[in-house]
Amino acid sequence: MLSEERRLGLKRLGLLALATAVVAAVVAGESRAARPSVTPLERVRALVQPSIAYLDIAWEARVYDRFNKNVLRERAFRVESSCTGFFITPQGHLITAGHCVEPSTDVRDALKIDAAQWATTCDCYYRGRPSVQSVVGDYTVRGLDRTVGVAYGVASSGLPSGRALPALVQGLRGFERDTGDVALLKIEANDLPALELAPDANVEVGTQIVAVGYPASVDFVTDSTFDPSFKEGSISSKKTIEGGLLPVYEISAAVSGGMSGGPTVNLQGRVIGVNSFGITGEPQAFNFVRPTSIVADLLSDKGVRNQVGEINRTYREGLGAYFDGDRDEAVEKLDAVLASVPSHQLAQEFKSKALRLPEPEEGLPVGVVIGGITAALGAAAALAFLILRRRRPAAAPAAPAAPLPSQSWRAPSTVVQAAPTGSAPVLVVRVGGLAGRRFPIEGELLIGRENADVMLDDPEVSRRHAIVRSLDGALEITDLRSSNGTYVDGARIKAPTRVGQGAVIQIGGTSLEAEVPRSAAQSTVSRGRAATVLRSIRRNENQAFGERK
Repeated sequence: MLSEERRLGLKRLGLLALATAVVAAVVAGESRAARPSVTPLERVRALVQPSIAYLDIAWEARVYDRFNKNVLRERAFRVESSCTGFFITPQGHLITAGHCVEPSTDVRDALKIDAAQWATTCDCYYRGRPSVQSVVGDYTVRGLDRTVGVAYGVASSGLPSGRALPALVQGLRGFERDTGDVALLKIEANDLPALELAPDANVEVGTQIVAVGYPASVDFVTDSTFDPSFKEGSISSKKTIEGGLLPVYEISAAVSGGMSGGPTVNLQGRVIGVNSFGITGEPQAFNFVRPTSIVADLLSDKGVRNQVGEINRTYREGLGAYFDGDRDEAVEKLDAVLASVPSHQLAQEFKSKALRLPEPEEGLPVGVVIGGITAALGAAAALAFLILRRRRPAAAPAAPAAPLPSQSWRAPSTVVQAAPTGSAPVLVVRVGGLAGRRFPIEGELLIGRENADVMLDDPEVSRRHAIVRSLDGALEITDLRSSNGTYVDGARIKAPTRVGQGAVIQIGGTSLEAEVPRSAAQSTVSRGRAATVLRSIRRNENQAFGERK
């Protein structure tokens, strides 16, 4: 039988264990609650998209007709194709597939077909109308010239998305004789967001990957934008070609034409390969990438070193803090990026998201709380040891009871900001040149570049861009047929749109957050995302590259 003293001690021990377990659960629960819900693909997109470039390759040449012994027309013939690339240094170096810029047989054949189509449909050359197939064999290509244009996927280095810059091919390992199918290009720009190469030793069969690029066929059925596609999959096998000389990875991700030269990355956003080729006629995804060892060899030959760069490193640190739910750290890091590159679109987007994370409640740090829990458990264990080993409880002095968790080291709780009280809704500028400004809305508020209530000095903003109205204490926004659109929580609006508490309005490079009086607010807080505003372009896909990605 246990003595009364032992019963009392064990009862206190049980209460202490229960209290410490509750505190530990609160700490763990709040830690989880602070983290935003983000999928692996969303993480990869945030890490990788600033580094992706769209490549437009134009080929021009004169075409000679050996049968008629003359050159077809004075003006050169021209064909175009599109590919994908990714930055490898902040100084403007990027990697793509070798066959994208290789003066190959496919390119020459495409030029000859283009010339034959002109010649057989023009009354100025042949008598009668011969078929393309009957004349193309007589043609040869002379004086082949190549022009490569590189456009940013998103604004991330001070230049707006959609502005193409000329690129110089500094190194090429081609596809036709298969020397690796990678190419090194250079544009004149600085502070570019480069990707990091992952060592081949870290890549195994089954490694989860994402293949990134601009599939040209998507533009045939959707509006053309600078948003690349992210295709999930895994490493299916590790193979070699050219008699064992060159390694390749087979991947299960669905890569298609136009994605050539784009990176295949792991879930940490590091490059494990370059999209290279596939097998036509297969009913399932059957594609191959060139491993980073081939890229590293080419960089070494050209004296180029893979570097991430300080701005992109800070951006990634800000993303990491956001994914961990650290509001203050995320905002601080992303603010540092925007101080250097105010037009960095994804830094703007994720700063807006970070500002919507719960603010940390003042109190003891989680580490101190956990230390207190550990000390309490240690005291409880010591108490149990003393109580249970006593032989004569009446002769020994009673041990003091271990203290219960006190108010001073309670785990901090998550604070969800309620809708503000007040009579008028307010727009708060979170990102942009007017960051921190508050604009109460009693009737109407015009947003634009000239003669507006909210004037935004931004070439992406129209003179009269959008108008916001207060309706029964809530907000409604209407786009005034602006050139680049108005976005609410990431979606471009096409009609007057109701705006709720916490919603984010994106106009050009400016993000505004709605504060709606509590009486007019919905029962749930809007958790939409800030929009990335991209310019649209039209891209051409050269069908002569059908067997390559």
